Amino acid sequence: MLRRTFPGVTFGALVQVLGLDGVSIGEGTLVGDGTWLNVCSRATGSAISVGRCVQLGRYGMFNSGGSISIGDYCLFGPHVVVSNADHVIDDVTRPYVDQGAHLGGRTVIGDNCWIAANVCILGSLEIGRGSVIGAGSVIARDVPPFAVVAGNPGRVAKLYNPLSERWERVASEVERAVIFEARERAPLPDAETYRRQLAERSATRTLPPEFAGNGVCY
Repeated sequence: MLRRTFPGVTFGALVQVLGLDGVSIGEGTLVGDGTWLNVCSRATGSAISVGRCVQLGRYGMFNSGGSISIGDYCLFGPHVVVSNADHVIDDVTRPYVDQGAHLGGRTVIGDNCWIAANVCILGSLEIGRGSVIGAGSVIARDVPPFAVVAGNPGRVAKLYNPLSERWERVASEVERAVIFEARERAPLPDAETYRRQLAERSATRTLPPEFAGNGVCY
């Protein structure tokens, strides 16, 4: 069913999609073993959108109470959680399962992001294009474009400096200000320009299907 619904996408074993009508996946993408994509509320138009040439690592969970949008060329390690829905816990005298959920969140992950293993991305937020999230991080607020973030809670550890064309450490507000001033002097590409650049310079049209799993050995 998944292969018929999403032509040009490679799926591993035990992938489950709940709310097929609310999910779109771009060509060249692979979805690893055990991945779960859940559109929480079909009635309210919840959706999950995955771009082209994206790797969704094994045993990931993508739980949309509103919308989750993932840009082109993103890489996700195993056991990544992305969720913008949460259970209501207002009344401690009633089972939480009876109290419904907070829905309507919006999560955006820009083009060409690398989300490492065991990362949790929670709530309504935006991860800017070209960013890297270190393994085991918990992200609950916006991440600027072209940033390296790590920790729980996630903090910006490096920013890309377009003048030096290097990732540079930012341990203080002064160092952050230096990078942002450099970005004003040499502006980074906007989202549309960056997507076009990636497509023009990429040699990848589809990710290796064996990476999806499905018991393939060679």
